[in-house]
Amino acid sequence: MPSERVQRRIDTLLDQAEEAAEARDWASAGDAADAVLGQREILKS
Repeated sequence: MPSERVQRRIDTLLDQAEEAAEARDWASAGDAADAVLGQREILKS
């Protein structure tokens, strides 16, 4: 389970990905999604 700080960061990144996708800014949406996955990798460590 992620800490509150990490969860807030994940939520922010997901919000950014959603906003970018709604704007059809696929590069930014992909970057935000990749960043979320990076946060997930940190949690596995």
